[in-house]
Amino acid sequence: MGELFPASGLTLCIDFNSLTTYLALGDTRKLVDDMQVEVHFLPLVRTPGSFSIPINNDDPLAEYKARRARARKTFADGELQRNCERLGISVDQGGIAFDPTHAAVGLLWLQQIQANAENYWHYTEAVFSAAFRGQKPMEDVSLIRDLLAQVHLSTTGFNDFVATNNLRKIQEELLESGIFDSPAYHYEGERFQGRQHLPLLRWLMGGRQGPPPV
Repeated sequence: MGELFPASGLTLCIDFNSLTTYLALGDTRKLVDDMQVEVHFLPLVRTPGSFSIPINNDDPLAEYKARRARARKTFADGELQRNCERLGISVDQGGIAFDPTHAAVGLLWLQQIQANAENYWHYTEAVFSAAFRGQKPMEDVSLIRDLLAQVHLSTTGFNDFVATNNLRKIQEELLESGIFDSPAYHYEGERFQGRQHLPLLRWLMGGRQGPPPV
């Protein structure tokens, strides 16, 4: 996985269909800026419903599994409400689901044109804002091209790149490396999944001074 994760700096894996990743974006950037660490971006694609498991009514544990599913939904609904309040958007805005594939290809396009870190942050923020605040049609390639242009990035050749990129290969390698949720972070050979790991990452980057955050 050496090619996937550069040896130096922090790698941030982003699913544009993840509201929690949008919520983590500001704190992640603050961490990177405060610690003066190099940051790399990788797209993580999870299409809506890709991890749902149907319940078999013939299963003797079906009732138990149904209760678990209801409990998970109750928790998810509460988490959605809290995250939307933090972001200053409505539940209707935050609760949308879309296929993030073309937005992910846009992230790879930034590698193709050798964009700098600031370009990555601007593009990422523009995508999340268009999706959750603007409720734009994220499956539309022309919208992604417009977002790239909006943050002053070249789009010459982008349409051809959409058909020839290596997004699928990257997804396979991410899964093989054990990364399946967003936001995910890779730092010094270790993976961390979820924004709750940001304090730990700050401690690691700060030279492990004092007791680690629990």
